[in-house]
Amino acid sequence: MSDKFLTSHTPVTLIRAGTIQPMIKEAEKAKWLTCSQFFGTMPNHRYIVAKDADHRVWEKIPQLVIEEVVNLYQQVGRK
Repeated sequence: MSDKFLTSHTPVTLIRAGTIQPMIKEAEKAKWLTCSQFFGTMPNHRYIVAKDADHRVWEKIPQLVIEEVVNLYQQVGRK
């Protein structure tokens, strides 16, 4: 997959954990957040912040992840 690119033609949902991981250095947090938000708000993309969740969003808020996967399947199925 390293040679594949996600464009605005590909439906994408970026679910970001509300709790920023400690591996993201303090000096890099703002840049990382801006980059994540920009990617998630491109045309045909969605950006969601999973409040009160850490890196394992799928364990903390599984319903959110399930709903977004269903949403993406529905988008792809309409094309």
